[in-house]
Amino acid sequence: MDTKRVSGNERRMTAVLRGGVLAGVWAAALAAGAGDVYTNSASGNWSAAASWNGAMPAAGGAADAAVVFYGTGAVASTNNLSGTFLLNRVEAAAGTVTLWGNTLSFVDSGAAGPQVVQTGGGSATFRNLLSLASDTVFNVVSGVLTVCPVSGAGALVKTGAGELLCATNGNGALSFTGATRVEGGTLTVATSTGRFSMSSPSLTVENGATLRIFFGTGVNALNLPGSASVTVASGGTLLTDVPTISCGTFNAASGATVAGGNGCLSLHAVDAGGSAVSTLGSLSLTRIILEPYSVANPTQTVRFDGTGPGLSIGTDSGRAFSLRTGASGSSGLFTFVMDIADSPAAPVDLLVPFLNFRPSTSSSGFDFVKRGAGVMQVNGLDWSSATAPTQPVDGVVEAGTLIWNTSAANAAGVNLATVTVDSGATL
Repeated sequence: MDTKRVSGNERRMTAVLRGGVLAGVWAAALAAGAGDVYTNSASGNWSAAASWNGAMPAAGGAADAAVVFYGTGAVASTNNLSGTFLLNRVEAAAGTVTLWGNTLSFVDSGAAGPQVVQTGGGSATFRNLLSLASDTVFNVVSGVLTVCPVSGAGALVKTGAGELLCATNGNGALSFTGATRVEGGTLTVATSTGRFSMSSPSLTVENGATLRIFFGTGVNALNLPGSASVTVASGGTLLTDVPTISCGTFNAASGATVAGGNGCLSLHAVDAGGSAVSTLGSLSLTRIILEPYSVANPTQTVRFDGTGPGLSIGTDSGRAFSLRTGASGSSGLFTFVMDIADSPAAPVDLLVPFLNFRPSTSSSGFDFVKRGAGVMQVNGLDWSSATAPTQPVDGVVEAGTLIWNTSAANAAGVNLATVTVDSGATL
């Protein structure tokens, strides 16, 4: 009699096709590149056979393993298997799942990148540590998937129309060091305590996607690395109620929505050449603080992209557009460039109700540079918070128009030490 040796995946697929109700779930996992697929269908420990429909996983897991939650009603599951459990995919396909216990480490199987999936019929809260060894897609088809903490070197990529909620209780809960990308639906970062930090080097919100940053009473900042970039594409939305987002550069195209809270950005990045650029579209921000970190003779640039009705930054002396000496090792001459393109729809391309200079003795002074063909208007000037003795600030109008509606003087009794207007420019 002829016999045929079949692979493990073929044997599992045969069982799936005979199993009926789980066929679609297992087939999806196998098609996604999973090897061993384990179906959790009841509350209990992972070490208990009664928690599983069929085969149960062993401690350590495997790079191509998948865990599918397919229970009825509330399922409280605990990964009590010793050590870190390696897997490529976890899916909440049915039931309302709460997962506790030991670390899950998401790895590339060689056939597919790692995924955390919540399909239309399930919902889940993962309270154990999720470690992203590789870039990991969190595909929330609908509803809300709650996770935290999250660590590892991989990126977090949010897809699907549903919401991924990272609900934390202070620093370190989102310590993964890969990029953060919101490609669909909503990513919500929420914490109730502490000045909150993320270690991600970039945070990107794509067209049609939303990033929400919600904080409890007493939380005064979201701190990203000093070189980190935040980018909101046209059609993307960033909603925040935190007083300050501290990062390296911030880029928001015209058509992006940036709203909520006090709308304060604290920007610190400089590149290897000593400069950094933040590009903004038609947004209204109550405050921007430029404060370069850890470089000699730094340059920071805010660029308006020249579309829409213009850009407004700052409201009054308490929420000014503030140019500061860096608090972390910067020194020498600080150069702040306002590169303002001309928008046909904007009579004033950049409006600054109140501008604050803070050139402390760690600098040799500031250069304030107006660049680009557009119009910048400054209505108020504040020196009072500068550390005495105030260092000189020199103004340069390289192009376009600078409207200086202020006569405020610093502690030394001067407005600007010098003002240079280049050929073709207007003051």
